[in-house]
Amino acid sequence: MTSVVSSAAAPDPGTAIHDSLRRYRRSADWKPLEYLFWCLPVVAYFLFPGNYLLLSQIAVTSLFALSLDLIFGYASATRASSR
Repeated sequence: MTSVVSSAAAPDPGTAIHDSLRRYRRSADWKPLEYLFWCLPVVAYFLFPGNYLLLSQIAVTSLFALSLDLIFGYASATRASSR
């Protein structure tokens, strides 16, 4: 009695991990607009040297918006995982 084992029946777990890592790295690539978004505050610092108060308020507001995004992202992930 001989048994034939097909290699297609058992996928390699290393391949699945490699595919998911490749997908993550592709989604983590920065787009040109993201570079522009992060370079604008540096440029504004040198273009408007007398408006540090305005620039600091913009920085505080943007950090607040990022923190809200982070909190709502965790909240929706937690809610989705509890279903």
